[in-house]
Formats: sequence, C-alpha cells, structure tokens
Amino acid sequence: MIQEMLILAGGSALLMTALGFLSRSIILHFLNKDFKQFEQRLITEAQKSNFIFEKLYVRKLEAIASLYEQSVLAEQATKYAVQMQGNVEPERIPELEEKVRGFREKYLLARLWLDDQSCEIIDELLSQHSMFYKVINAANMQKSGLGKDWIGSAMTELWEKADEELPKVQNSLREAFKVAANEIKP
Repeated sequence: MIQEMLILAGGSALLMTALGFLSRSIILHFLNKDFKQFEQRLITEAQKSNFIFEKLYVRKLEAIASLYEQSVLAEQATKYAVQMQGNVEPERIPELEEKVRGFREKYLLARLWLDDQSCEIIDELLSQHSMFYKVINAANMQKSGLGKDWIGSAMTELWEKADEELPKVQNSLREAFKVAANEIKP
C-alpha cells in the first residue's frame, strides 16, 4: 500500500511537472509573440520619429546656410554702394539691389527656422542694409542737383557706419548661426 501511494504520488508529481512545463511553454510562446509585435511597433515608431526629426533639422540647416550666404551677398552690395558713395554704375544698381532685397525675402521665408536671437540680429542687419537705399537715393539726388550741401556729410556718416557697424553685425549673425547649427543634433 505504501508502495502504491508512492507510485501514485510520484505519478501525480510527474503529471503536475509535465502540465506545469507545458503550461509554462504555452504562456512563454504567447508572451514572446506579443513582445515581438510590441518590439516591432516600437522600432517602426522610432524610425518614423527619427525620419521626421532628420527632415526638420536638415531643413533648418539648409535655411540657415542659405540665409547666411544671402546675408554675405547683401553685405558686399551695401559696402560697395557706400564705398562708392553712391556713384555706382547705373547698370549695376538692379543687381546690387537684388542682393539686398533677396536677403530680406530669404529672411522672411526662413524666419520660422530661426531662434529669437538670430531674428534680432537679422533685424538689425536689415536696418544696416537700408544704407544701400539711402546711398543710392542720395547719389541720385546729388546727380540731379538736389541736396548738394547736406549729402556730402550724410555720405561720410553712412560710409563710416558701413565700415564700422555692418561687419560687426554680420559677425554677430555668423556666430549666432554657428550656435544654432551646433544645437542641431539628430
């Protein structure tokens, strides 16, 4: 009788172990299947987020690079007009004016991608570029015989301001753009 009880207990224990192992295997199989689906969903979401992130920041870098390039062209046009004291060849005026106007237009389109500090510097730079129009208008007035007395001192003032202030503001913009570009990290 003890022997039968031991066989019965041993058989029950063996049956319970086999059922436990089988149950464990089935549960692990379903959990592993759910885990793989969850893992795939996470990978897909991460790839999607990374793609969006890269596109946004590539766009921001392109905007900064393009805007800086246009700012240099505008600076050169303004400095040339001021240094020539407005005596620019009439056929060059539209080309130079396009560089100054192009910078302003590029800025208006790229403003979304810029931080507040860069926008403030560009606003200051645009006010510096207004010298271009002042010099061209003053030269035209001088050629027509208007304002001969006051244009000379005004030209000198604009020239000094262009030589001193414009490079400083342009340098500030370059530094602000460097900082902004360094902050972009995917």
